Amino acid sequence: LPGSESVKAKYSPARALRALLTDDWKGAELELDIHKETYKGLRDGHQARVMTTLTPSAGGFLIPEEMFATPVAKLDPMSVCRKNGATVVKPSGWPFKVNKITGGTTAAYAAESVAGSASDITLAQISLSPRKNTARSILTLEQVQYGNPQTDGIVLADLLKRLDLFEDKQVLIGTGQQGQPIGIVNTTGINTVAGAKSGKLLYADLAIAVQYLEEDEVVADNVTAILHPTNKGELYRNAIGMTDSSATLANEQAGFVAGPFMTAAKFKEYTGMNLATTSQLLDSSAAATIAIVGVMEWVWIADFGGMLVSKSTEATDGTHHAFTQDLMHVKATRWWDCAVVQPVAFHVITSI
Repeated sequence: LPGSESVKAKYSPARALRALLTDDWKGAELELDIHKETYKGLRDGHQARVMTTLTPSAGGFLIPEEMFATPVAKLDPMSVCRKNGATVVKPSGWPFKVNKITGGTTAAYAAESVAGSASDITLAQISLSPRKNTARSILTLEQVQYGNPQTDGIVLADLLKRLDLFEDKQVLIGTGQQGQPIGIVNTTGINTVAGAKSGKLLYADLAIAVQYLEEDEVVADNVTAILHPTNKGELYRNAIGMTDSSATLANEQAGFVAGPFMTAAKFKEYTGMNLATTSQLLDSSAAATIAIVGVMEWVWIADFGGMLVSKSTEATDGTHHAFTQDLMHVKATRWWDCAVVQPVAFHVITSI
C-alpha cells in the first residue's frame, strides 16, 4: 500500500487472519487500514479477476455459446425472366405444342367481274418437352441430426435456388446442346445488331433496338432491357457524358448526380423500358458483351409437374453409400422447357 513504507510496524498476515476469523480487529488496526485502502483500489477498477472468461478453465466454460438461428444468405445473381413477364404454362402431358401464324392472307385489288386471288395463311409449330434439371447434395446423418439450424433444410433451400438460377440462365443464353433449351440469344430469327460503339453500351443502342422491334410490328409498350451490371454501369456514365478515356475527377464525382436515373423506376420513366440486371448474361467468351431488349411475354416456359424434392438414407451413387456410411442424399429435380414463340420480339445488342 503506498505510504506504508514510513510505518514502523509491519503488516502481519497472522494478525489479519485472526481478526477475520474472530471479527475482532483490536490490535490489528494497521491490517484493517490496509484492507480498507486496498478495497477502495479494487472498487476503482484496479482489481485483477481471479475467474475470467478469457481462460476456459478459469470460468470461460461457464459462458454459453450462442449462434444466430439463420445463416447469412449467399449473394447470388438476380433471376429476371419470370419476374419480367415470361409466359409460364403448366402442361399435363408432352410434347406440348404451340401453333402460331407466321404469314397472313393477301389483300389486293380486283377488277370488276374478276375473281380475287386466293391466298392462305402460313403456320409454324413449337414443341416443348420436359428437360430434367437436378441438384443434389450429400450429408452425414450426424450433420442432419445435430446441426442447428437444421442442415438439410439449409441445403435443400440452396438446391432450389441453384435450379432457379440455372433455369434463368438457360432461358437467356441456352445453346440447345447437352440437354439445354435454345435461349433467347441463340434463337433463330431474333434481331442481332452490333452496338454503335465497340465495347460500350450506349442509349442509342437501346433506341435502335426499339426501332427494330416496331419495324417488325412488335408492340413495344412493355419492353424489358436485360443488362449485365457492367453494361448498366456504362449507361450510368453515359448519363453525364463521361468517357472512358478522358474522365476527370470532377465528372467522375458528378456521376452520382445521375444516380437516381439508374433506378428501375426512373429508367422506366425516361426510356419506357423495364430494367433487369443479372450477372448471368454472359456470352460464350464469359464477357459482358451482349444485352437483350425485348418483350418477355413471348418467351414461354413450360413447367412439367413442378418440383420434386426427395431425401434418401438408402441410396448409393457408386461412391457414397448412404446406408452403410450413414449418409443422406438430398435432391431437387425439375422438368421444364422454354422457347421463344416470337423471335422478332427480341433484339440482341452485341459487341458492347
